[in-house]
Amino acid sequence: KESVATTNAAFAKALAAGDSSGIAALYTSDAILMPANMPNFTGTAAITSFFGEGIRGGLKNIKLESTEVFGNNEMLEEVGVYTFTDDKGVVFDKGKFIVLWKNVDGKWKLFRDIFNSDMPPPPPPPAPAKKK
Repeated sequence: KESVATTNAAFAKALAAGDSSGIAALYTSDAILMPANMPNFTGTAAITSFFGEGIRGGLKNIKLESTEVFGNNEMLEEVGVYTFTDDKGVVFDKGKFIVLWKNVDGKWKLFRDIFNSDMPPPPPPPAPAKKK
């Protein structure tokens, strides 16, 4: 559990620094990131791109809280919650996640990562005006 907490802290630090490559380095080279309402992002380049877009879109401050961590010496499962805040501490997204962690040469890395928001979805765009 300590290794997971340490890596989660490194994740938050890299996000705050705008370091998408640093975040992706916390994942295995064959990791799969599975965000809600989007296709999977597989591998280092795709995960770097995903977080790069998020950082350019304003993602900066995240709090990750593990509620469960269990497994064995090869694989762990983490269940938790996340909160994104702006620079003033205002929450703009919160939700839950499940991460499968894989032991790679004695170091725990994110292997499968799925998350989704608890926030309501945005309203649909207005229907186009009908032609008369």
